[in-house]
Parts: sequence; C-alpha cells; structure tokens
Amino acid sequence: MQLIGVFPNVEKALIGWLKTNLPTVAVYSEMPLNWDPPTDPLPAILVQRIPAGSGGQEYESTPVLDLNVYAADRASLWALVQQVEPIIVNFPRQSVGAYVDNLTWKTPFGFMSYENRSVRRAFGSVELLTRPQGAGL
Repeated sequence: MQLIGVFPNVEKALIGWLKTNLPTVAVYSEMPLNWDPPTDPLPAILVQRIPAGSGGQEYESTPVLDLNVYAADRASLWALVQQVEPIIVNFPRQSVGAYVDNLTWKTPFGFMSYENRSVRRAFGSVELLTRPQGAGL
C-alpha cells in the first residue's frame, strides 16, 4: 500500500489545543532558557514527543507525548491536572490533516520532584494512534 498524506505533528497540534483551552497557562515544547519561577510564568505545561511507539500497520503511527505540568503549590498543581486531563481526552480525533483513532494514557499524572523547590511538577504521558487523512482506511 502506498501511504497518501503525512503523519501529523502531534506535538504542535496538542500544544495548540492546550493553548486554546487554557489561555492563561504557558505551554511550551521546550522550556525557555533560564526559566526560573516564580519570576517566570506559572502555571506552565511542557509537551514533548518522545522516541517511542510504533504503528501496527505501515499507515499507522503511535507517537507518545510526555506532559510536565508545573505550578507554585500542590493544590494549584492538582487543580491544573484536573483541567488538563479532560482537555487531552477531548483532543480532536480529526486534526492537522490526520486522524487520531485512539488516545491511551501511558502514564497517568503523578507527582515528581523538581530541582527548583518553589515549583511543583506532575508528569504524565499519552499515546496517540494516528494515520494520515487520505490513507483510504
């Protein structure tokens, strides 16, 4: 089978989706150089596609995205995580020229320490089963 179309940039698409739904939260693919809360914006979310996953067919891709959520205290952290989870689950199934056939939590959000003791961090990851539009399937 010849692949028609391209696989989506799910990192870019998910960042855009989060920014649209959480306009007061800073969302990044890379943390700004010398990012140093509390002088830099909190809350913040870091979204990064990591090397993982594979499709079951030549027309499928299963990228994994790591999400780090940062806030000033634990209560704010978990409140933001509770906002982020349904936004992720409701990520459009037809997006950026591709289909998202499935979304699976690889790692549900959990607390992780962070080197700056004035920042709280939660980490989670999702796997998306994607295929290009036009793959004929």
